Amino acid sequence: MEKNRVYAGPSELARLFKIEVDQYNRGKWGKARCYVSLGGACYMGGSLEQKEEFAGRVAAMLVDRGLFAISEELIRKEMPYLKKEETAYLSQVVKNYLLEFSQGDPQQYQEELQARILECLEMGEVLNIDGFVRFRMQDYLENISQCLGDAVDHMVRQYESEIYIGNLKELLGEKRELGFPVFLQFQADGGVLMLDGEGRKIVMEEGEEQKARSYGLSDEDIALCCLMALNPREVHLLNYPNAISSGFYSTICALFEERIKECAPKS
Repeated sequence: MEKNRVYAGPSELARLFKIEVDQYNRGKWGKARCYVSLGGACYMGGSLEQKEEFAGRVAAMLVDRGLFAISEELIRKEMPYLKKEETAYLSQVVKNYLLEFSQGDPQQYQEELQARILECLEMGEVLNIDGFVRFRMQDYLENISQCLGDAVDHMVRQYESEIYIGNLKELLGEKRELGFPVFLQFQADGGVLMLDGEGRKIVMEEGEEQKARSYGLSDEDIALCCLMALNPREVHLLNYPNAISSGFYSTICALFEERIKECAPKS
């Protein structure tokens, strides 16, 4: 991406900035200390304490809503063909990736931005939010550009997953009879055991499993193949909290929906 296209404009950010200024002016100081234009430029007089409070408010706004707005503007410019909800989804993914750079700690971002804003106010008592983002947040903008590529990959994977689940559901729909209940036991090492209602292990025939392994199929892939073949009327999950973040867990929940149960096998 071209650097001069990283940030698309101040409109939404200027609106958020003006809201923050208006709220500040209604605060504990008793009268307006900050004057802002519709374009997002403000003059901030007062003491160091007042400037610190104002800088903190603006920094919190940038982390909470501003990063999302900046990402959204960039996405609209780079990918104008996206639907509104797709743009919003990508913007949130980009923001999440950015926070991962700071080990998921928004406070770290907020403190860094507060210091930069305060430096601007001490130098000239003027803060232009568009100029601040463009020139004082260059490192953030570069990260946003990098994160956008990752976010697009994430969205593509989501779409591919939806298509994949849809195809599996179509195959299941062709099976008229439902099989016996199956219990899935998620293990601490990431493996998956399949059990029947009596607690007996369900496995592929030895030759079939060896063939599947030769194609690089994992325990989860094999379990999914078995579930598709068995078409159980109920799928009971054991130790499922250990696997909630896994792709396999998401797949079986999306595939079997109301058939998913949470209980233990019979002894």
